[in-house]
Amino acid sequence: MNRCRYRGKAGDTVNVVWATLAWNTKKIVQLARAKAERLNGRNLPAIA
Repeated sequence: MNRCRYRGKAGDTVNVVWATLAWNTKKIVQLARAKAERLNGRNLPAIA
């Protein structure tokens, strides 16, 4: 939390919410791509 741009308790909360949102979005995309690969029977290009 030392690198957080927002200060105070509210800032820490905002930082955690954004990090959680980013992590979950990435996970949802990975799961959707894996499902599409299973359904289509082919590999799709990797996401960085």
